[in-house]
Formats: sequence, C-alpha cells, structure tokens
Amino acid sequence: MSDSDGHGDKAVSLGCGTLIIIALIVVFLGRPDLGPLENEIVGLREEIYDLREEVTTLNTQVNLLRSEVLALRDESQLSDAVIIDEESREHEAPNGN
Repeated sequence: MSDSDGHGDKAVSLGCGTLIIIALIVVFLGRPDLGPLENEIVGLREEIYDLREEVTTLNTQVNLLRSEVLALRDESQLSDAVIIDEESREHEAPNGN
C-alpha cells in the first residue's frame, strides 16, 4: 500500500511542476502581444484627459453664455416695463389726468 501512496505523490508533484512550466511558457510567450495593447491604453488615457479638459472649457463657456442671456433677458424685461409705463402715461395725458 505504501507503493501506491508513493506513486500518487509523485504524479501530483509532476503534475504541478508541469503546470508551472506551462504557465511560465504562456507568460513569456504571451507577453510580447501586450505591448501594442498597453500603448493603445496609454493613448486612450491621454485622449480621455484631453476630452475632460475640453468638457471643462465648454462648461465654463456655457455658464458664461447663460449669464449673458439672463442679463440680456433682465434688461429686456426692464425696457419692456419702461415702454409699458410710457405707453400708459401717454394714454393718460390726453385725458388731462
């Protein structure tokens, strides 16, 4: 019985060693294919950074335009109120009031 136990241990050890050798071969032979992929990832990260900067710039421009539109709308409402006030005074003037 001790022989069968001994053979089982050797088979397991040989199996683990074989798996380690296969894993090392895959790591060493598979590594060169990752170079172009890593370069592309770096390029994509740079593009993302540039896009984020552009989005920040565009958001700033939108906020400035929004402020200008609101200011113009306020000015327009004020001038409309003045025109309406002047028109109401013109209508009152002929009556002698």
